[in-house]
This record gives sequence, structure tokens and C-alpha cells, in this order.
Amino acid sequence: MDSQRRKDDLDEARLLREKLDMQWLLSAPEGRRIVGRILARTKVLKSTFEQSHALASFMEGERNVGLWWLAEVSKADPNYPLLAQQKT
Repeated sequence: MDSQRRKDDLDEARLLREKLDMQWLLSAPEGRRIVGRILARTKVLKSTFEQSHALASFMEGERNVGLWWLAEVSKADPNYPLLAQQKT
């Protein structure tokens, strides 16, 4: 097996493990609450506009992490964002 094929197989296995980990986290109410707190704290759906450029940059960094987290959650459970909205 060539090295590129082995790397591709390892990447695929890692992505599957990450998806399964997130599905496990979302399978319990406690895990869903943790995800909800992270998304709320990173203000994914809020504007990052601020008079202070430094504060706006900081807030955009937090939001960027939240957007990544939301993408990971959505890959594991495409219905999660809809379920979360219905419960609020």
C-alpha cells in the first residue's frame, strides 16, 4: 500500500471516529446541553460588530470556533440545529 493511500485511510478513519464521538455526545441530554452552552457562549447567531476593533476581532474569533463546532455537530446530526430551536 502506498503512503498516500495509507494517509487517506487514516484520515477517513479519523473523520469517522470524530463523527461517532459527536453522535455519542448528542445522544444524551447532558451532551446536548453541553453543545448548546458552547454554541450560546460563542454567539454563533449574533453580530460581532463593535466600536472597538480589538473586541470585534475577539468576538469574531469566538464565533469562528462556534461555527466550526456547529459544522461538526451538523455533520453528526443534521437535525440537531432544528431540534435545538424547537426546545427553546
